[in-house]
Amino acid sequence: MTTVYYILKLLTFPGAVTRAFWEQVVCRISGIPVEDSRYLQMNEMCGHIEHMLAEKPRGAFALCYVPRFMNVLLALIVGSFSATRIFYLGVSLTLLSMIDIAGVWFAFSLLTNCSPMWEDALNMWSLVYSKKSNIFQKIFYFPGAVVSVAWAFLDKYSRHFLIGAAVLVYAWIAV
Repeated sequence: MTTVYYILKLLTFPGAVTRAFWEQVVCRISGIPVEDSRYLQMNEMCGHIEHMLAEKPRGAFALCYVPRFMNVLLALIVGSFSATRIFYLGVSLTLLSMIDIAGVWFAFSLLTNCSPMWEDALNMWSLVYSKKSNIFQKIFYFPGAVVSVAWAFLDKYSRHFLIGAAVLVYAWIAV
């Protein structure tokens, strides 16, 4: 499964590199030590950086959600411009059309690489439901913890790529 995961990360390398960059920014801001900052590795860390686990629910939440939010925001900006131009102008063999197709691919790669690492999601879950957290933290972080664990599970087994491809095909057929 690691080979399939690595191949899919290489096919969507702009999203993997951008995701790892935002992950490193969050680690630096949160004070989480980074052990290995190589963005593209030939293992399950491809598209992620190796760092220590967050010690507070706030840091774990930021590590799971800020890179995802930034990737989705950037994908919406780039993808909406490119998809709008393709929809209204059509696809031809001009340079501008090829740039728009590359923009849609870039947006797709950003969207398929917006899931947290499995360890980060489980760390967030354990911090939220530890004996040290109060009932308000448990209620506030519950939806985020559930979504993070589910999305990290999909990413761990490369299912996110299939879901993203299905959404892209459906959107293409609907237009």
